[in-house]
Amino acid sequence: MQKNRHKPQSKFLGNAPNRQWLYPAAVFTIAALVTAVLVEGVLRRGSLTVWDPPVTCGALGLRAPWLTSIAQIFTFMGTAWFLVPVAALLVVTLIVKAQYLQGLIATSTMLTGLGLTSLLKHLIGRDRPPFFHQIGDFLGSYAFPSGHTLNTFVVIGVLTYFLARGHRRWRNVLVIFWLIHALLVGASRIYLGYHWLTDVLGGLAIGLAVLCVGYAALLFTTAQQAPHQRDICSAKTDSVGCPWPE
Repeated sequence: MQKNRHKPQSKFLGNAPNRQWLYPAAVFTIAALVTAVLVEGVLRRGSLTVWDPPVTCGALGLRAPWLTSIAQIFTFMGTAWFLVPVAALLVVTLIVKAQYLQGLIATSTMLTGLGLTSLLKHLIGRDRPPFFHQIGDFLGSYAFPSGHTLNTFVVIGVLTYFLARGHRRWRNVLVIFWLIHALLVGASRIYLGYHWLTDVLGGLAIGLAVLCVGYAALLFTTAQQAPHQRDICSAKTDSVGCPWPE
């Protein structure tokens, strides 16, 4: 009788919203608010943008041949020449492993970042820093958000998710590497004179929001597949078990 009395309660708790859904929702909300504040500041040239010229001038004052070479390496890592092969390799790997839905979500997430970059640049229409500050090829396209920063954050972020899922011991190291890598790509864009500080911050905030949506989609698909996988596991009679990748 006691076991039956607690069974409905256990079933109810099992159906309660999982805490893991709260994290992407909360982070997405924060990222969206930060993005809104940055867009409003850029459009109205508010108090946030007053920091852009001093930061750019400070970066110009740090210029040295060796540091410029390093910055150019990191800025290359934010280009399509680097990110597209990385994204393609990830998607092909997922397809080979028959993780078709995960591959679709990964592709959609990365393409969303690319699409938002182009859309927001044209909608906001912010000018870049003066061309004589730019090291390398002159870029006449719009500045906000930083496409290098946004797409690096998204593509390497998606890659980090799948790598960390398969290598739990290295999860923290991978996440730290991803964050530092994205920050250095963003910093290189300021150093080389292609973007303002708020462009880079906007790229990070928007990229984080995009990743939260992609992560939530992956959580949803995993939750939908888990009951079916548990049924398969329960039907097994061997002692090997039925591991389910998280």
